[in-house]
Order: sequence, then C-alpha cells, then structure tokens
Amino acid sequence: HLRGIVASEDGKRISRGEIGGDTTRAEELGAELAARLVGARHSPNLDSRASNLDNPNRLSEQTIAANASLQGRKILITRAHEQADTFAEKIRALGGEPMEFPTIDFAPLQDFRELDNALVRVKEFDWLVFTSANGVRFAADRLRTLGIEPRVFATTKIAAIGPATARALESLGLRVDFIPTKFLGEQIAIELPIERGQRALLLRADIASDVLARSLEARGVAVTNIDAYRTVMPTARAVDLRNVDAVTFT
Repeated sequence: HLRGIVASEDGKRISRGEIGGDTTRAEELGAELAARLVGARHSPNLDSRASNLDNPNRLSEQTIAANASLQGRKILITRAHEQADTFAEKIRALGGEPMEFPTIDFAPLQDFRELDNALVRVKEFDWLVFTSANGVRFAADRLRTLGIEPRVFATTKIAAIGPATARALESLGLRVDFIPTKFLGEQIAIELPIERGQRALLLRADIASDVLARSLEARGVAVTNIDAYRTVMPTARAVDLRNVDAVTFT
C-alpha cells in the first residue's frame, strides 16, 4: 500500500493519492501513482482517481486545494460532527472560515441481539469485512460492553474497505489482511481472496447497500450481513446560506 503527495513549492497546490496492489507489482504501482499525481498537479481538476470514498477528508482537501486560497470565504461542511475537524482545519489553513452543518449522524443500534451473537461467534467465520471506520468504532464499543477483547478478531482474516478503516482496526492492535485497489464495496466483492464455501461476516451500516453481500454470494460465499450501527438525521439547526461561499459534500 503506497501513499504519495506532490506539492508546489509555495504549498498552494497539492495533490495526494493512494494505491494498493500485489507487492510483486510495486514498481509498476509506484509509477502509476506518480503519473496520476503529476498529472493532477498540472491539471485544473485534481485527479479524483487518486482519492477514495473511504477517506472523504482527502477528496475534500484536494478539491479545496485546487482553489489555492480561501481567504475570507465561508465554507459549509455537511459531514458528521465528529468527522469534520480535519477538514475544517484544512479550510482554516487556507484562510477560509469553516461552518459546520452536519446532515448525517451515527448512533448505536436499538437492538444489539444480532450483533452480539455475531461478535461472540466471530471465530466461526473465515473473513470479517468492515466497510467503514464507523463500523470498526461501533463494533469495538460493543466488544467493550460485552467484556470481550478486540483480539478475538485475530483468528479471523480481516478486510477493510480502505486505509481509514484499516487505521481504525490497527489502532485496536489488529492486522488487516486485505484492502481493495479501489475503496468500494463492489471492489471487495471482486478482489477478496475468499474461496467458494467459506464464510464471511459483514459488519455494516443499517442503510448500506446489499451489493457486496449479493456479489459475494454469487461467488459461492456464505455471507452473514449484520448491522453494526444506525445512520440517523442530526438535530436540525438554522444556517444562513446567504453568507456561504461554498457547500461541500463528501
């Protein structure tokens, strides 16, 4: 897994990216990432292929960086409150004024029975798949409530949808065995090195698409699809959009 950055000497233009793949293709992957980033550096629009949906901060930072300076501009952030800080710091660094207006929030389940049953049986699965860092956070919270150490996951191979999710798992002392080359559920279904007849446990948001589960089942995998947390609407509050220069969506 390789991360790269290309920046102008004055720091006004920055392009970042990540790429993953087999270690036998290391030199080829490095050249591909370099080409993307150098191309983005000289393009009016930074290369979104070097970004990823697993880390919306990176995509947002690249978009903002393309404007070079945000001096005196008010930028609305629609991310969940607990995930807005990094993006807000980047806006301030460019002279802008971030305004938080979360349009999404995350909450624990109202009924933990299915999740608890899956967590205590995790050793029965060949693969444990996380499609967001939030899923890791809520699963870890539930393990603590049940008095179970995260190392219970260590006997099962773990897949993460992208680097942010992988970092959340690694912070628990867990090893991530697989990250797809594109940070999408569909890509996990294509690339996950799981064999027909093996069992996979997916820990996901309550409103997540079932594409990943259906695609794995089409490969002959026995899939258990479990909600790890709820996606909810935050408490509404007023915001004066007349004074906002840009609204960001991640």
